[in-house]
Amino acid sequence: MATPHALILRAPGTNCDHEVQTAFEMVGGRGTRLHINALRENPKQLRDYQILVLPGGFSYGDDIAAGKVQALYMQHFLNDALRQFRDDDREKLILGICNGFQAMLKAGLLVQPDEEGPLATLTNNDSGRYEDRWVYMQAAPGKCPFLKGMNRIHVPIGHGEGKFVCRKEWIVRGLDQAGQVVLRYVNEKDMEDVKEASVVLVYIGDDLGARMSPVLQKVLKPGTRIVSHRFSLGDWKPDKTEVVKGMDGDEYTLHYWVVKEKK
Repeated sequence: MATPHALILRAPGTNCDHEVQTAFEMVGGRGTRLHINALRENPKQLRDYQILVLPGGFSYGDDIAAGKVQALYMQHFLNDALRQFRDDDREKLILGICNGFQAMLKAGLLVQPDEEGPLATLTNNDSGRYEDRWVYMQAAPGKCPFLKGMNRIHVPIGHGEGKFVCRKEWIVRGLDQAGQVVLRYVNEKDMEDVKEASVVLVYIGDDLGARMSPVLQKVLKPGTRIVSHRFSLGDWKPDKTEVVKGMDGDEYTLHYWVVKEKK
């Protein structure tokens, strides 16, 4: 099987493209970062890739609304190429992360707009503020290969417009019945037991990491993946360590563990 090659499409304000490239390379894939203007100059190059990724950040400063300017750019200059990629019978993949998902949705790549406008969008959080915290999510992978084998995950969020809404209730039901609602927020009190988690992201400092290490090894099921940005987990040696260069020019360390079978 050929190594899958991901095109990581960046725009002004994108700030997570390096991390995405590193993530693909860590799991055996290839990643190429490309500015959106370069793709506009030659949209046909999209055919050379198996995966298209829209990473996170604050594209175009999130003017008007989160991801909206990038969505308009994609609609006006890349509409045909993006839809041909999406509809390719060779089952190519598209992944939108954070701001990239906002742009992808507002560009109509997920839910096609009709003559009256968008059927779905992301709008302001119910809290009325920017949410920057960890949340629990329930995965229902359906046809989504990125979530294959996952059940419940604990992930960080950072957004002011994270509320998914549809113009009519029947649209939501239709998406759900079609297996297109693959992640749901769940009550944190219901998720205190993380024994069934497939992926755990940690950013807790070396001291707390050392104390949490034996707990994680005892509670998590074999095969669970743990990723830490910079910090260690005490004496638990990482299965892999990667040093990546950030947009600010500084180097950052990522540690990666896989929970082993209990002895």
